[in-house]
Amino acid sequence: MAKSVEKVYGQALFDAAVEKSKVDDLYDGAISLKDILVKEKDLLTMLNNPRITEEEKNDIIDKVFADKLDGELIGLIKLMVKNNRQKNMIGVLDFFISKIKELKKIGIVKVISAEELSKENKDEIEQKILSTTEYVSLEVKYVVDKDILGGLIIRLGDRVVDSSLKTKLEKISRELSKIMLEMQ
Repeated sequence: MAKSVEKVYGQALFDAAVEKSKVDDLYDGAISLKDILVKEKDLLTMLNNPRITEEEKNDIIDKVFADKLDGELIGLIKLMVKNNRQKNMIGVLDFFISKIKELKKIGIVKVISAEELSKENKDEIEQKILSTTEYVSLEVKYVVDKDILGGLIIRLGDRVVDSSLKTKLEKISRELSKIMLEMQ
């Protein structure tokens, strides 16, 4: 099975970061590079332009990033340009950043509630997650969604804890429907 471009390049950058003890530098650089690419859409458009030669693109990369990024990241950009994979750059950076967060035991959490949570509630949720996982810190995104009616939905990686009132009501409705069918 073929590996995705994001995984291949992202894993190579991760391996280099660990091997060369540059985890923090490359992590910070990757976040900065991603921010630049997201904000400066013209830069990525230019890197994707087939009319601009690889040499011209490399010159632009050097001018834009020489004093901003580690050589490893500049090398990654140039390699991706050489292999015509620059359109996957943000995905590669996302993969790399997630691998570093995994290494540093930083959990990415999304908490959905029906109404805005108080600071005390947020602190309690975060402490509970930290005490029941191996994470040493969390990046938590709080979202208000009135459609869940009450309770919480907590997403941590590929795990979901759904204690929303909406889900509980749907479950009760399904069970009642089964009972009604059995009675007929």
